Order: sequence, then C-alpha cells, then structure tokens
Amino acid sequence: MDSVVGNDQTRRYRQIIDTLDQTADPDIVRDLLVEAEAILADQVVILPLILSGQVGIAYWPEAVTGVRINPIQGPLWNVDTWRVPRR
Repeated sequence: MDSVVGNDQTRRYRQIIDTLDQTADPDIVRDLLVEAEAILADQVVILPLILSGQVGIAYWPEAVTGVRINPIQGPLWNVDTWRVPRR
C-alpha cells in the first residue's frame, strides 16, 4: 500500500498500518485507528455536491472555507478559492 504522495502524513500512515499488523492490544489499536482515520480525513479530496436542476451545494463550513453562494453564476463559480482550513 504505497502512496504516490510522499509526505509526513503518508509516512506516518504507513507506520500506523505496520504497527496495526503487529499488535493485538485493543487500546493501542483504538488509538492508532483514530489517528489513521484523522490522516485519511485530512487527505481526501472534497468534491462539491450538485443537485440537478437546482442551484445549491452541501458542505461543512468548518471543513471548507471560501464557499460563497451565487445563484446567478452557479454553485461552483469560485471553487478555485475553496480551501481546507488548517487545524
């Protein structure tokens, strides 16, 4: 399970997976899974949801910044300014 992206998060994710393969301690497994899921959630691509025939999108304001609703230009008019906020 190699990644084409080589950064600290993908390397840490690989370490977590390797450690999970070697441990049966439920407390360690739980903590590692929480960390792995956080890494995955931070790495996913956010795709806008568009309702056919209607102008609108669904998003979490705490997860995406820069979204500005514009019924004239459509829901994606400023998608190039959308960002995932730093945590």
